[in-house]
Amino acid sequence: MKQYYVLGAGGMAREVENIIKDLKKDNFFKGFIVQDKFFKDATLFDKPIITQSQLSHLDKQSIILINGIGSPSRSDWIEQLLVQGYSFESVIHPSATIGTRVRLGQGCVVGSFCVLTTDIAIGDFAIINTHVSISHDCVIGSYVTVGPGSHLAGNTIIDRNAFLGIGTITRPRVHIGNGTMTGAGSVIIDNIDRGMLAYGVPAKEVRPITKDDWKNLI
Repeated sequence: MKQYYVLGAGGMAREVENIIKDLKKDNFFKGFIVQDKFFKDATLFDKPIITQSQLSHLDKQSIILINGIGSPSRSDWIEQLLVQGYSFESVIHPSATIGTRVRLGQGCVVGSFCVLTTDIAIGDFAIINTHVSISHDCVIGSYVTVGPGSHLAGNTIIDRNAFLGIGTITRPRVHIGNGTMTGAGSVIIDNIDRGMLAYGVPAKEVRPITKDDWKNLI
């Protein structure tokens, strides 16, 4: 019998728990997993929060992991778990509309009322948050997070580990580089180089991303 565990115990993890509930899979949902021992033996929604070391004592073959960490920094931990042989599953809220020829990688999260139209490629462990629309021929890399209420026009390309803030809008055919972060409400009309912080209407590159930017994100 499958046993679902969500990575993380923060805001994104709580949202993922709601998706699991709306998918009627909550009977198989067993708890949350964190790296920080500070949370050990705590509970969330009456479900245990366990550490990775506690996870290792459970039957790996029956465990299905679901990503619940919003920051692209999740990639290091997820890739460790993949090497250790854990399996991940994507979750798609039942209210989301997934069109024809939309390809989702493993471990993705698609929130409520999203619309993904057609001929879209989304990499592994991407998060498409609530009320996002993604138009035709977009390509979204692994570990990308698209914030709530964002709208991506056709042929938008977003490279691995980028983070689009709430309400980001793109014009057609823009390219957002690896590890880029956009501020809330940004309107992207030009390409953004890798590793840059960009925001505004229209969005401008402000400076290179720092470790503190990612640390303060979630």
